[in-house]
Amino acid sequence: MSAICQRTRETWIRRAGIALLLLVAANLLSWRFVDPDLWGHIQYGEDWIAEGALPRVASHTFSAEGHPWINHENLSELTLAMSHRLVGGRGIMVLKLLAGLGMLLTMMWLAVRKSIPVWAAAVCIVFVASGLGEFWLARPQMASFLCMAALLTVFDFAFPTAENGERPRPQLLWLCVPLMILWTNSHGGFAAGLCVLLTTIAIRSVQVIRSGADSKSQLVRTMMIIAVCCVAATFINPYGTGLHSWMLASLGKPRPEISEWASVLNGGVAAIPFTVLTALTVMAFAATTRKRDPAHMIILSLVAIQAAMHIRHIAFLAILFGFWMPVHCWSAWQRFLAWRQHRTGRDLADDPPLTRGAFAILSLEAAVVGLLLTGLLGWRFSNFGVDRSKYPVSAINYMAQNDLQGRLIVTFNWAQYAIAALNPQTTVSFDGRFRTCYPQEVIDMNFDLTNGVRSRFRSRGETPPDPARVLEWESPQLVLLDRNLDPAGIELMSQRSDWTLLYRDEIAALWGRTSEFTSTDSPRFLPPSKRLISDAEQAGIASWPAIPGRTGRLAFVPNHRTTQTARRELNARH
Repeated sequence: MSAICQRTRETWIRRAGIALLLLVAANLLSWRFVDPDLWGHIQYGEDWIAEGALPRVASHTFSAEGHPWINHENLSELTLAMSHRLVGGRGIMVLKLLAGLGMLLTMMWLAVRKSIPVWAAAVCIVFVASGLGEFWLARPQMASFLCMAALLTVFDFAFPTAENGERPRPQLLWLCVPLMILWTNSHGGFAAGLCVLLTTIAIRSVQVIRSGADSKSQLVRTMMIIAVCCVAATFINPYGTGLHSWMLASLGKPRPEISEWASVLNGGVAAIPFTVLTALTVMAFAATTRKRDPAHMIILSLVAIQAAMHIRHIAFLAILFGFWMPVHCWSAWQRFLAWRQHRTGRDLADDPPLTRGAFAILSLEAAVVGLLLTGLLGWRFSNFGVDRSKYPVSAINYMAQNDLQGRLIVTFNWAQYAIAALNPQTTVSFDGRFRTCYPQEVIDMNFDLTNGVRSRFRSRGETPPDPARVLEWESPQLVLLDRNLDPAGIELMSQRSDWTLLYRDEIAALWGRTSEFTSTDSPRFLPPSKRLISDAEQAGIASWPAIPGRTGRLAFVPNHRTTQTARRELNARH
């Protein structure tokens, strides 16, 4: 009876430990902040629904009107728009978390199929979640992460390890064809997936040829046909070969202004999960007694190099680690335990049994930690909204209240918020869609103002850097800048007599063209009494989506503004 009680206690402690590890992973993947482009992604999806066709030229902008728009995230934006209609902003964050947990549980399930203890697999997925945490945001990149997970799951069944006792089933790779169609139309990360797929097929083909199998020619032929079909599948998109031409041209141009394209050395805290994942991978491969898969080693090495160059690829490194490395981490751990037993002459099995008192204490500790982690998770979602210290909520409200509309130059991270909040009367000079719908000349002009004149990538043959040039391009009427992140632009605007400061708070400053907003002869005249110049603190969380006059799940629907305005006018008359 005592032995049965001992096993029961150990089982419950293991289960509690697994639950706590999953809660840690959930907190790492939960909502942290609103991505600057989330407003735009939902809005573009709603525009597609409203127009009944995918826009082919740049929208919501005055500086690149009519310029081709290669929207390689169209299905993701449609999904975000429909999700917002169904469950709202907080619901999207819940769905995002559930999708992440589903991916981590898939990794655990596949690890258990390889005879890895559940608790060991749970430990590994915490490292995966730490690598994903900074990048697991509600945005199209998440589609690439999920599609990569689906691709690796197919690989796991198509090419099982020898320990599983299963025969290879390369015909399952046919599932990759529809997957690549979906991926191509959801996010540009399909290029990474295609590289992983083709590299895997190439290495597997070499292995089959070297194995001397009787059916090797047929197997290789099948995999080559699948590879060709997967490449062809990427051309099934609204732009055909135009998507690939654009990607080849765009990927060859640096993006120093976007933090996710920075190297690990300049990536801040992102260097920590990269270092941990890389170190664990190297040590596990070095110490494992399991067979090392050449395909896994090569692909992990290539992705690690990419992650070192651009921190956004750390997420792919974490996903590959979660699918391929638990088996080697467990093997390395067992080897360490064997070495420890040899050195000390003591086995873990010799440890004293878990007493009733010790079990009670561990159970209480697990319950307290579990409640704290659950409370932290609940607190994160209860505080979902728009951080006033990061986004110009007050400035946008001021613009709406005073009917300040027109052609707006706005700092990069605020542009898509401004698009969603102020359309259709206001258009922007540049936003987070970057090269998908803006020529490099327009990009250069806007960054010259906000980032200042400094050495960075510029278009060939471009005129010399000029931070004032964008102020005349297509005659903008308003300028909204971040006082903390755009010091060069703030200094320039404060020296311009042809622009007048209309609004200022702790984080935002808004200028209007003097001839339009300070001349009494202008229909857009804004009297000094209505100009609000202060250093008022911007703190707290505004209700999502912080769009003036529009709330709820239909806040982004183009005709919802008209409906709500008509309702308010009707109520005012009565």
